[in-house]
Amino acid sequence: MEMEKLEERLLGVISKRLDRMEYKIDSLVEMAAVGRFHSTTSAYDSPIHNTTNVPVSPPEVKRKEEAGPNDAMDKLEKERIIEDEDGEELAGGEKAAEDENVSNETEFVEKGMSGDFCTPEKLEEDENKSTKGDIVQIESTGFDIPKGRGHRTKRKARLLCSPFTNRTKRRKLSDLDVYDPYREVDPSKVDDLNKWMEAASTSDLVHLHHCDVEAKYLIDLLNKDVWLTGEIVNEALYHIRDKALKFPNLFQQDCCILNCYFCQFVQSAHGEWQIHAQSPRKEEFKFSKSLLKYVDGSIPELGKCWKDCRYLYAPCCAIGSHWFAVKIDLEDRTIFIFDSLKSHVRKAELEAFMKPLQVVIPILMKLHVKCDDSYNTEKFKFVKMKEVPQQHNGSDCGIFTIKYIEFLQANMDVCAIQPEYIPMWRKKLAAELLAWHFEP
Repeated sequence: MEMEKLEERLLGVISKRLDRMEYKIDSLVEMAAVGRFHSTTSAYDSPIHNTTNVPVSPPEVKRKEEAGPNDAMDKLEKERIIEDEDGEELAGGEKAAEDENVSNETEFVEKGMSGDFCTPEKLEEDENKSTKGDIVQIESTGFDIPKGRGHRTKRKARLLCSPFTNRTKRRKLSDLDVYDPYREVDPSKVDDLNKWMEAASTSDLVHLHHCDVEAKYLIDLLNKDVWLTGEIVNEALYHIRDKALKFPNLFQQDCCILNCYFCQFVQSAHGEWQIHAQSPRKEEFKFSKSLLKYVDGSIPELGKCWKDCRYLYAPCCAIGSHWFAVKIDLEDRTIFIFDSLKSHVRKAELEAFMKPLQVVIPILMKLHVKCDDSYNTEKFKFVKMKEVPQQHNGSDCGIFTIKYIEFLQANMDVCAIQPEYIPMWRKKLAAELLAWHFEP
């Protein structure tokens, strides 16, 4: 829905600017028809050239003897002089605006005309990059050129959700009754990904939905030996939330998928809570506004208010180098851990990492969800799931974490996540991130 609104707004802006450009071209044609301008030097004569168009100014005596276009020019010059004299009586603000318009027209004439050609991108260079390279030829005219929106040549808007993809080639999926995580990636997206990789540099910036990342991170996503960054994990989880919104019959609706920053906010709040508990001044503890935005559903994008949820799903990064997923049951007061490399984090490290979640979430529930003084604020317990698929290397924890959350929200058995599917899921994630479009 947001993309449709954005597309309508951009189409409106493009149409408005085309109308402005068309009006200026029509004005130039009229002035050229009466001989008001002529080209002094062609833009193609040399690398250093002069494209200035100067007004025709013959000697005064010769002007009286000649007839034809110069008569019309004299009339226009007189009208302009009269308008200039009248304009001195305008208010300061209106006069400044008029001078600015005249300046813009002069700049357009000087930069836009060279011989019989006009390049609109010189006028709209900073406003509309998509017109660069388009050349409009002004033919000599012996008749009035029709004006108005209905007479200009209509071109298809150069607008795509992603600058790297062609939406017309995408396959259409509708009336889906079953979630299929093993569906092969759309071939058109794979073609776009391959073409992009041929020309991409690792230092190039790629525009994703939430942020810009270096192309290196997207290219590394295809490498089975490279670890996923937090930006990539957040982008993938956003698109899972988006799929759940578009296909409510395929995904749970009584849950909320959080991003990888949630655990950091919880850890920070836990430290502040401990300081407050030891303080002799018994004032009411206040959580940060950022953490409370998770509770009311305004963070992350497409989040949900905890009052409408039973489950919370979140990615966690333990000891700074290992991803795993947690499922928080707000009714059973239990945190379930889904770890694809169970031996990586020691028991003591895991307990220290989980303690902030165990302590802070029940306090948030009491103060901002249940709003009930009788709500029990004792720690949630956590359970490390034993029978979960395990990765075969040291770098697939990120893609496993994404798939754990995706399968759990789709009410599917996480045991169906097998290592042999990981290369295909990595490629699919890279192609769909680049396309800004995910399939269920």
